[in-house]
Amino acid sequence: MKRNTDTYNSPLRKARKEHGISMMELARVLDVSINTIERWERGGAHPSPDNQDKINKYFGVEVEI
Repeated sequence: MKRNTDTYNSPLRKARKEHGISMMELARVLDVSINTIERWERGGAHPSPDNQDKINKYFGVEVEI
């Protein structure tokens, strides 16, 4: 099965890496699991509108997930 390498270039992952934030730190800030962050970055799930707002405020930009 071919892996989709685009998932590793997700806007959330890009923002996280640009700000030097680990998955663990972002999960702590958003009060979600690391697995949830991973699913969002891979496109397997999407954050709730509330978590999307928290992500946008945390990074100071609109991060499309």
